[in-house]
Formats: sequence, structure tokens, C-alpha cells
Amino acid sequence: MKALVMQPGSEPAPLSARRLELTALVIDDNPLDRSHLAETCRKAGLTFAFTEVGDLLELRRALGRWSYDFIFIDHNLGLDTGLEALKMISSHDRQDDAIAIMVAGVGRHDIVVEAMRCGCADYIIKEELSVDSIRKSVTAAIERRLLLASLSRERTMRLAMKETVERFSRACAPEMRRILATMLGQLGTLRDEDRTRDEILEGSHELERSCDELAAFIEEIETIIEKGEPDSAKVVPLISHS
Repeated sequence: MKALVMQPGSEPAPLSARRLELTALVIDDNPLDRSHLAETCRKAGLTFAFTEVGDLLELRRALGRWSYDFIFIDHNLGLDTGLEALKMISSHDRQDDAIAIMVAGVGRHDIVVEAMRCGCADYIIKEELSVDSIRKSVTAAIERRLLLASLSRERTMRLAMKETVERFSRACAPEMRRILATMLGQLGTLRDEDRTRDEILEGSHELERSCDELAAFIEEIETIIEKGEPDSAKVVPLISHS
């Protein structure tokens, strides 16, 4: 299943439908990099509905169309910068609840520091983009936003974050179950009589590592859900026990 990508010119989904999925906007002047980020999110089990834009003009139009849960901002935008994009996002009245994540090049710690100071919830090193890094960044960003929401006196901010957490758990659940089912299927192939003992051991170790990584990711999500006031939120279980 490919990542769902919506172009800026497309009509937004009805509000009732958008509440059931996580929406994400990525701004990057390189279309291949935009696609790579969206595909990495999909592989990480983050089933976002993506909108892609390539410059500040397209960004301005996209921001006015609907509100986003996550916005990934590449710092290098040709003649413009990601910090300029961040200021545009932060000042937009429809993006108060958007969680911004800066994508910066390796060695650009100055950009990362400035981005975090200006409102980014987390960052990703572009050259190190991977399933693991995107998972850690997204979960860390939600945790930071939840902390801000808990300290905020604004009830609307707390309610908005609770809704984001609920949809985050729903978005991750189907992909997590699919990955686990695939792993269980692979375990069955280890019983192949043609495999040597060493091959079986190597295969089982790889699956064990994958399961450990998946379990850690699920634990991170459950931690986020707990911080998001689970007693009053209806959360879809990440693993079916039936």
C-alpha cells in the first residue's frame, strides 16, 4: 500500500473523514525527497494522508485549505529557508494545532536549535532519514506537544491534542498488525527442512530483532496515549488479542 498523497490543488476530505486519519504536510523543493519521506512514514506504520508542496507560495495555499496534524519542513528550499516556512506556519490561524518537524542537513545544529526555539516540536537529520528516526521523531514531537498542552491553561489546546493522540493510535494500529502477521508468517518458513541450522538461527535472530523494535514502538505509542488522558479517550488497541 502506497502512502496517500494529496496535491495542493485537490479538494480536502470532509471534516468527519479527516478526523479519522492523520494529515501531514511536507514542504521540500525536491519531489523525490518528498516522496521518500512519505514512503518512509508508511514503512514506519504511520499512515498519514500527505499533502506535498515545493515552495512558500504553494505552502501558503495549502495552509489555507485545511488544518494539518503534522508538518515536515525541509530547511533548504532553494532561495527560501525552512525557518521562513516555520514562521508562516506559526502565524497561520488554521495551524495552531499542527506539530512542526524540521528536516535539516547533517552538521546544521545551528538550524536545529533555531527551529526548536521558533516552535518546532522535533527535528530529523535528512541524511539519516529512516524508519527508526521517523518513528522516534514523531513520537518525541507528540510527547513534547502533550507536555505543552498539560502546562497550558487553554482547554481547547488540551482537547485538540487528545484528539490527535486518538487518531495517532488508530492510524498506527492496522499497519502494526500487518507487520506482526508478516513476521509470524516468516517464522513458519524457518521450519523449512532444506535450511541449515545456522540459517535457521540467523533468520530467527533477525525476526527477534524486528519484533523487539516493533514492541518498542508500540510501547512508545502506548506511553503517548497514557499521557493523553486515556481515561476519557477511546483508543483503538494496537495489537489484537483475539
